[in-house]
Amino acid sequence: MVVEPEYGLAQTVEPGASFKSCRVWELIHSTRERECNGLEIRSMFRMIAPWFTENPVMKHARFADK
Repeated sequence: MVVEPEYGLAQTVEPGASFKSCRVWELIHSTRERECNGLEIRSMFRMIAPWFTENPVMKHARFADK
């Protein structure tokens, strides 16, 4: 995977203008245990994208006529 900014170095930003930089989230696991790794991944997603962990509302219908 290659992560690099969209624009090169030494960009000029005019007064009052905004600048959006490149962002990277990297998760380094503290152990090789699957359970701990899963908890770390879940915690990371909860921090950077809280909507990712929400459960969708599902309704299962067995019959269409009722």
